[in-house]
Formats: sequence, structure tokens, C-alpha cells
Amino acid sequence: MKVINHRQIVEDSWQAIDDETSIEQLPSGKIIVSTSFWNENKQALRQRGE
Repeated sequence: MKVINHRQIVEDSWQAIDDETSIEQLPSGKIIVSTSFWNENKQALRQRGE
């Protein structure tokens, strides 16, 4: 899928993560998580540094 970023059409590099995914299974790179996933895993997500 393509998105507009800074007035340019680029490939969408974000990956949506479902709530059943464990922290160990997370792919590297940009991810989108639900609020409930964030609330349960915010410390580990912050440590990813991505």
C-alpha cells in the first residue's frame, strides 16, 4: 500500500500488530498496536527504541 508522506507518495512501511502477538514475536521496524496492547506492553515497546 502507498501513503503520502511529506507530500510524496511512498510505500507504507508500518506493520499492524494484533493483540495476540507476543513481544518476542514483534517484527523490527515501524509497528502499529492497539491501545490495549500498548497498555499491557508499554515498557517493552519503549525499550525497542524504534
